[in-house]
Amino acid sequence: MPNSFPEPVRLGVVGAGRIAQVAHLPAIMHTSSVDLIGVYDPSAVLRDGVARLYGSTSFPSLNALLADPRIEAVVIAAPDRVHASATLECLRAGKHVLVEKPVATSVADAETVVNAMRDTGLVVQVGAMKRHDPGVWFAARATRERIGRIISATFWYRVMGSLRQSTEATYFPRMLVDPAVRSTENAH
Repeated sequence: MPNSFPEPVRLGVVGAGRIAQVAHLPAIMHTSSVDLIGVYDPSAVLRDGVARLYGSTSFPSLNALLADPRIEAVVIAAPDRVHASATLECLRAGKHVLVEKPVATSVADAETVVNAMRDTGLVVQVGAMKRHDPGVWFAARATRERIGRIISATFWYRVMGSLRQSTEATYFPRMLVDPAVRSTENAH
């Protein structure tokens, strides 16, 4: 599919929490191919603070962001439970979407997103940051060539655990935090 975007792509971001602040927004600022138009988050603390920090517009609602004709595409960096519904709203508004993984929390919702994408002719990309990582490719090739077909595997991922706060402080930029949002999200 040829690139239908003029340069730079004019982008809106939905969600101003952790993944937006440590990954998406810094990456947007490091490329000349994207122009950040604005951000929406249900938390006024996050949306206003992030918009101010990145010199963009703070939108008071998802509908307001989607109604802005300058925005061509949207990054959805919100909690998993809203990925499908926000993606569908973006598609209905005529916006291309990059949605964090998973695209949906059920197969039925994922199928609805795929059908809406087909119906609109718009692009939906799921953010799978390690898909093309050379280390992951090496491990996959080594597994195929040295181990063979894997029938069952169990993995234990403990990189963050009790080290999460100190790890974040070391590797991630300082983040804006809304304590009310953090306590609500930690309850899920």
